[in-house]
Amino acid sequence: MDGTVARLKARLVIKGYRQVYGIDYTETFASVVRFTTVKFLLAQAAVRGLEVDHLDVDTAFLNPHLKEEVYMEIPEYFWRVEKQRTQSTCYLRLHKSLYGLKQAPYEWYTEVDQYLASIGFTKSKADPNLYIRGSVYLLLFVDDNLIIGLRPEIEEVKAQFRSKWKCKDLGPVTQFIGLQIERQAKILKIHQSVYITKLLERFGLAKCNSRKLPFDSGVTLTDDPEPFTDQNLIKLYQQITGCLIYLANRTRPDISWNVTQLARFMSCPGESHLRASKEVLRYLAGTQTHGTVFDCNHPSVALLAYSDASYGTAYDGKSYTGWLVQYCGSSVSWTSTVQRCTAQSTMESELIAASEISKELAWFEKLWQEVVGAQQIPTLYCDNQPTLDIIQNPKNHPKTKHIKIRYFYVQDDMVRTGRLKIEHIASENQLADILTKQLPYERFQRLRDEIGVKDVKG
Repeated sequence: MDGTVARLKARLVIKGYRQVYGIDYTETFASVVRFTTVKFLLAQAAVRGLEVDHLDVDTAFLNPHLKEEVYMEIPEYFWRVEKQRTQSTCYLRLHKSLYGLKQAPYEWYTEVDQYLASIGFTKSKADPNLYIRGSVYLLLFVDDNLIIGLRPEIEEVKAQFRSKWKCKDLGPVTQFIGLQIERQAKILKIHQSVYITKLLERFGLAKCNSRKLPFDSGVTLTDDPEPFTDQNLIKLYQQITGCLIYLANRTRPDISWNVTQLARFMSCPGESHLRASKEVLRYLAGTQTHGTVFDCNHPSVALLAYSDASYGTAYDGKSYTGWLVQYCGSSVSWTSTVQRCTAQSTMESELIAASEISKELAWFEKLWQEVVGAQQIPTLYCDNQPTLDIIQNPKNHPKTKHIKIRYFYVQDDMVRTGRLKIEHIASENQLADILTKQLPYERFQRLRDEIGVKDVKG
């Protein structure tokens, strides 16, 4: 993770782009563990005093046996080893998978899934890449594995993996799929400071002047009157925004709203949009060592949820939804997005936001039952009283009859059935407000701390 070269390697890659569907392959999809699951399980490990080890399977895609009959050309220069076998006279039939095959990820996932089932692991219903055996949890991201449990149990799982595949034991986890992970007793820190450093170097801002805010307070991006025609500038904007999306979705909810703004102009950016994307980079330059910090000594280890909406503030008249789920004093899941439909009132936009987060909480309900066991009813905080009135006691039919049925999910399937508690919160304490607009510096800084984004070196 510090950028140094660990090793040099060469790899034989087949020309998978020449494969024909239905002849050379059928299934290709292989899921990976959700980042939300990773963060929640890491926090659970800190709460319960469990250890977390990282195990990597070497050349994973070379292990599975192929079901299809696949041939490849003799590799270039192979004749120097086998002089009688040339590209004009021979082909190679693959018995096992090879890098470059379209079905390689699927075949690898299938093999791991079958093996884990054979040694007693049960696949989670909440996340198909979380496997549970007693008090041991295994998170699967292609060939990277996190094993969470007590030390004897972890060593047993490692031994079972080594008996099946060649593996690298990376010991207690310090980085996993781009996340840097630090743990001090019951304080868990997840950040991407190395990624941010490389990002700034890549786009020539390593020595730039930093900013206190991603955007100026109150700024909302609109169409640029003179969009770029230079493909190089368009590509530059798309690269910056793509990198920022990855960062915002993993460890930096404080830039989520800004990145949502930038992402709306991926196909037709202009100078104002490129300048705004660099302003976010300059903000990151001043907060490189910030990340999500979970305090597992926190008095509340329950799930707390916050939903908010910014009515009609998008340039096309639509509203922004912002919601986040907190655990151990930090955000474990969040979203900042433009609503699909045009809300006709503040109440309607808030109802849409509450319904969207209720779907995430329904998913957390399954994950919580599998990992923690005891039933836990989360609390959703909303700062709009009419929305609470509609959810708890339906009325004002003339003002709500046009709203799509899907947005009453929070009312009918969650609150009425006792799966979710919903309470009013004062607007100044609404943490999701940071996900719906660019706030003034003092309020932005306070909410940034309260959603768990802090300096990991502090």
